[in-house]
This record gives sequence, structure tokens and C-alpha cells, in this order.
Amino acid sequence: MSKEVRRQLQEAAEKHQLTHLERALPGSDELEGFVVEVTPSWTVIAECNRLALDGFVALRTRDIMKVRRQGSRDLMVRWLQREGP
Repeated sequence: MSKEVRRQLQEAAEKHQLTHLERALPGSDELEGFVVEVTPSWTVIAECNRLALDGFVALRTRDIMKVRRQGSRDLMVRWLQREGP
């Protein structure tokens, strides 16, 4: 994991942005949710599925290879702002 990925995770957590994560593990699912906590070892997200929050996921920070933060115009973000968690 690069310093840039960790910086992006920290910023997503601070700004409460919906974030899409890709991991370097072969066959791993991509995850989408809100970054709750970032440490050098672990990252915790509140996962979003089907327009609803769907629990928490803890993953090794070093396995995250790509972070895409969604804008405020994203459908999930607009729905959560309107309907709440």
C-alpha cells in the first residue's frame, strides 16, 4: 500500500465520503462504503449495499490498492442524505 492510498483513506474518513475500495488480493470483492477508521494495520468501513448501510468490514490496510471517493452527486450519497442510514 502506498502513502497516497493511506492519505486518500484518511481524507475519505475525515470528509465522510462514500468510497470505493479495490484490494490486491486475487478474487477479492470490491467494497463500497464510508471509511470509519484507518490505522497502519487495519481499515474499517461501514459497507453500503443496495442503497442501505450493511454492517462494518475490517480489512488489512496493506491490501488496499485503489481508492475512489464518490462525489456528492452519486446516487447512494443523495439517497442516504435524503433517507438517512
